[in-house]
Amino acid sequence: MGAILIPLLVATIWALFGSPAATFNLVGIYKIGLELSIFNVAAYLLFKLQHLSLAVAYGSIALFISILIIWLKILKNARG
Repeated sequence: MGAILIPLLVATIWALFGSPAATFNLVGIYKIGLELSIFNVAAYLLFKLQHLSLAVAYGSIALFISILIIWLKILKNARG
């Protein structure tokens, strides 16, 4: 049951608050917090299921991509 409800809940939260076409569009630190929370919960669940290497790999890649996206947004805003 959790295999269906958890992804559905995350997709609903993302659709309402995180996506570019979100009903309640978050900006700045709030959007970053939402993204990192979703990624951290996924890594934590992998860890709790005793998939340590997958949890570390997923968490590392998700953090790297988040930092890259933030950096690219900063560069885009700096260029005008």
